[in-house]
Amino acid sequence: MAKASSILRLQGTIQEITFYQRNGKWFARAKSSLTGKKVKKSPRFKRSMENMREFGATSVITKQVWACFPKNWKHFRDTGAFNRYKSIVYRVMMNDAGDRGQHAFRPTRLWELWQGFPFHKEKYFGSSCHADFSSAWDPATGILSLALPATAGDLMLDPSGGATHARIDFAGIILTPYLPNTALEQWISDPEWRSEFFATTSCTFPIADATILPPPLTLSFPATPNLPPGYLMQALVGISFYQEVASVMNLLPDKSSMMILKVWG
Repeated sequence: MAKASSILRLQGTIQEITFYQRNGKWFARAKSSLTGKKVKKSPRFKRSMENMREFGATSVITKQVWACFPKNWKHFRDTGAFNRYKSIVYRVMMNDAGDRGQHAFRPTRLWELWQGFPFHKEKYFGSSCHADFSSAWDPATGILSLALPATAGDLMLDPSGGATHARIDFAGIILTPYLPNTALEQWISDPEWRSEFFATTSCTFPIADATILPPPLTLSFPATPNLPPGYLMQALVGISFYQEVASVMNLLPDKSSMMILKVWG
């Protein structure tokens, strides 16, 4: 490897020399004899390819979860939320007893890692409201419920300045096992992901102390009574604050937050 000091800034390969940039500096090195085909087929890189396939599977699984979330939930998450969630998926997969390159994702393993997961590192759920909600899951009926405090005054700690209303988002998501298919060299959910594995509801209310909050919020998962063991239910709770101006609700995102409140497996 040598530094490139020419006035011309080249990036790529010319004959036997490859030019590239790293950390703002330019370098040149001899052209590598490696090709994508060699890396995929050579026994020397077998372990690397196994690790890459498993790490890629964690992205597929996390994207499947993220695709369920409503678009108006973006204010709940920071830019690192996807990778933090994916890292838990990876740890769960690595805990499987299968061979290297064939670890299955069994979500009930290390289930406690999901408990309390914050979707925003700096805006924790509970900084603007009490986080001691009571949630219950009945797999026999497929009903997930969330009990709210009696009044808004029992809920609020430090709402956004200027806020007139709050909104509670309650959701449930079922994580399915993903099993490696060696012939296809990919991980497949068993059974395939279905729309019934995610549900959400919400309620909006004035944040005046005496405002009476609604009875328990409930979600129905009709497919769950027939599911085999190994499926993980996650209950998600988020809070947002709004300012009403001329009958229009304007989001105040500075204290919006969401967390995985409880997990059942």
